[in-house]
Amino acid sequence: ANLTYTIKNTTIGIYYSGANQGRFSYYYSNDVNGDGIANDLMYIPKNASDIKFVPYSTGSGANATTFSAAQQSDAFEQFINSSKYLKENRGKFSERGGAVLPWFNRVDLGIEQDITGRISHTAKPNTIKFRIDILNFGNLLNNKWGVTQIATNTQPLTYKGVDAVTKQPVYNLFAPNDANGKPQLLNNAFTRSATISDVFQIQIGFRYTFN
Repeated sequence: ANLTYTIKNTTIGIYYSGANQGRFSYYYSNDVNGDGIANDLMYIPKNASDIKFVPYSTGSGANATTFSAAQQSDAFEQFINSSKYLKENRGKFSERGGAVLPWFNRVDLGIEQDITGRISHTAKPNTIKFRIDILNFGNLLNNKWGVTQIATNTQPLTYKGVDAVTKQPVYNLFAPNDANGKPQLLNNAFTRSATISDVFQIQIGFRYTFN
């Protein structure tokens, strides 16, 4: 959608676009059903007690970290609650293409100025057209606006086998490294994208027209 307004020699245009950024599925990491292919859709536990985690260690040196079963369970609950799709489908298997990325809004601003003049009183008027475009204008006003959200991880759970006593499947929750290289358990289903389209850009141009 766009809206333009012209007053004298100045034209201001506001351009809005909003869209769903796509669909995706949640899978297990590793082969759960034993068919030799790691593409098994993830079960979304109805209650925290429906899934069993086992402790594990990751990282090395100063960043070596051990996560308990309780820590993984708490973080996975936060992960589920951060997604409307996961919250609304507890007790079910993730559908192929069932999860939806958050809606994205973007506003661009364009300003165009015409300056008309004559080299002499007998000459035809010439025009200089000056234009400035601020792409993703909302991001210029607030760095949280105009930023797409992407799935943090579509395979949050790693299948680790079956408990010897209960015969219940056991899992580890993925723990990516933070900016300092320290492993941190997943606790949010979405994260901010970091491409050039997610920040504001300014374009300046001009055109001289001879008549």
